[in-house]
Amino acid sequence: MAGELVADVVTVAAFAHAVEARGGTHAAAGDRAHDHEHGLCLNCGTALIDAHCHRCGQAGHVHRTAGAFFHDVLHGVFHFEGKAWRTLPLLVFHPGALTRRYVAGERARFVSPIALFLFSVFLMFAVLAQLPMFHFGNSAFLKNGGGVAELQSRLAQERSKVARELTDLRGDLAEERSGSAPDSKRIA
Repeated sequence: MAGELVADVVTVAAFAHAVEARGGTHAAAGDRAHDHEHGLCLNCGTALIDAHCHRCGQAGHVHRTAGAFFHDVLHGVFHFEGKAWRTLPLLVFHPGALTRRYVAGERARFVSPIALFLFSVFLMFAVLAQLPMFHFGNSAFLKNGGGVAELQSRLAQERSKVARELTDLRGDLAEERSGSAPDSKRIA
């Protein structure tokens, strides 16, 4: 399972690089490969004043190695940032207050609802996949005589029944057309 996860992460990273090889660059600024050496933000092109861009918030130094990428993935999975610690207690104990504050425009201090929802769904599937009762490979539904085999046999029976009916209808049509006085309404 862990091997599949690593393979999926590598595949997604390769795909993202193929689709947007110059991701994080400003379209009008041209090639920005060495802008960080000149103190420009690689995301928006603003002159850097500190370690992070004061305009968009991106870090001034972006690691471009595979090790740094995996570190960022692990950091994102295992470390909650401050926004999560402010959002989760309010979500559990005062969801209405959280919603009102978010809708009123107080968004910078909370995790985005969409991001929280997607993370929750991912977490749910990751946890459920580890429970023995949810492994499809061991369920009776997929075993011989189980649900899939039963559905396949019923589908085969229905197909043969429809094929027989179609053959009969084609025969009736040919008989009607070859008759001495074919009925156009019946043929239609």
